Amino acid sequence: MAPGPSAAAIQAARDGNLCLLKEMVSVLDLRGVKGPKGRTLLHFAAADGHLDVCKFLVEGPGLHVNSTSVEGNCKAVKLLLSKGVPVDPLNHRGTPLHLAAGYGHGQALKNLLDHGADPNSVANHFNSPLMAAC
Repeated sequence: MAPGPSAAAIQAARDGNLCLLKEMVSVLDLRGVKGPKGRTLLHFAAADGHLDVCKFLVEGPGLHVNSTSVEGNCKAVKLLLSKGVPVDPLNHRGTPLHLAAGYGHGQALKNLLDHGADPNSVANHFNSPLMAAC
């Protein structure tokens, strides 16, 4: 059985298939496509470093840049910060700074700190970003 349009859109975001996503926007509301754990197409594209797809999703169909997930990379962090994403949104995993520290993403840490992320924020059962790094 062929995957449905939502599954095809998720795969296109993962693969960085910008052409397919541009075609799909006329038949599918890409803003409503959700994967496991509520991940959006933006999360999938950012997780695999497809900056061109991230830019299209933010500027084209207007995906909500403040939705949270644990995936991403340095270029995606820079793009989202340039679009005004809050630096310290808190979810059940902590802030983006907690996640970058916990996964050892040094450049993302620097970008977040350069944009005013709070290195003393407490989350995840009272852990700081420093504890997440440990």
